[in-house]
Amino acid sequence: MSVINFQMQIIQAEGDKEDVVTIKGSRFSYEFRPKWGGILNQWEVLTDCNWRAVINAFDSAEDFKSNYGNKGFPSCKLSPYACRIRDSRYLFEGKSYRIGKFGYDRHNIHGLLFDSEFSIDNIIESDDKVNIVLVTTYRGEDSGFPFLYDLKLDYQVDDSGFICIKTTVKNVGNSGMPVVDGWHPYFSVSSRIDDVSLCILADEVLQFDENLIPTGEKLVFSDFNSPGLIGGMQLDNCFPLNGRTGMVCSLSYEELKLEISAWKHYNYLQLFIPPDRKSIAIELLSGAPDAFNNGMGLTVLQPGESRIFECSYHLKLSQ
Repeated sequence: MSVINFQMQIIQAEGDKEDVVTIKGSRFSYEFRPKWGGILNQWEVLTDCNWRAVINAFDSAEDFKSNYGNKGFPSCKLSPYACRIRDSRYLFEGKSYRIGKFGYDRHNIHGLLFDSEFSIDNIIESDDKVNIVLVTTYRGEDSGFPFLYDLKLDYQVDDSGFICIKTTVKNVGNSGMPVVDGWHPYFSVSSRIDDVSLCILADEVLQFDENLIPTGEKLVFSDFNSPGLIGGMQLDNCFPLNGRTGMVCSLSYEELKLEISAWKHYNYLQLFIPPDRKSIAIELLSGAPDAFNNGMGLTVLQPGESRIFECSYHLKLSQ
């Protein structure tokens, strides 16, 4: 174990399937688990002399391995697609494919890399922030996605509660490949989500069918264009950002305010409130659910081509 002291501590521990990197400041702490899908597993804030969880987390390697689906894929990287693919099938460049990894029902969901092992490429320190860079490779292990690509996750964190996430996807195969990128964090609240104030800076919402797959229609949306209490609102919806960058959503509760910003190539905002109503998933996605079929936000990378997806989450203290 090594500890490097500056404005934030970097604590790096290694062990069989238990690699962990903790970056700890005076007000915020972040725990990364490279072997658990490269996830940010814990994000904590110091309030009233107590460390308080900001996001839902896994308790152990066994918990992650056994329950990532049951717990709703908290903090997992969504790649090479996000949300559902209708009937687990899609057509790309005239050829039909069937994804085979994970499905709640007949529709596969949330990509192929959510449980992949990442390795640490670099940890970069500066005066007021830390970057932890994680990498993994995909080499066509699922016959329904026989493409080859490299993925790099660059998390930048600081002691003001700011996280910037840059994801680089590079096609290392010899043919074009489709890709959608996203991140799936659940934000915890100390009380029911009903008492939280939400703002969504979007003018439209995608119409879903009974399988939570877009019909192709868009509806006018204005419910949370200014901050308002969630109350009993049910949310499992996707909002087109229509080119908007910067802050696209905010969440306020007690003395905390979370601001979610889209910067590069994130075209959709997905929100979901689980049945227990104790958290909310706020996901930035480059493409809509079922984008492999409907083409909404779909990126196609040619051989050797890369794409960087960038977003940020900033948790602010009012005191």
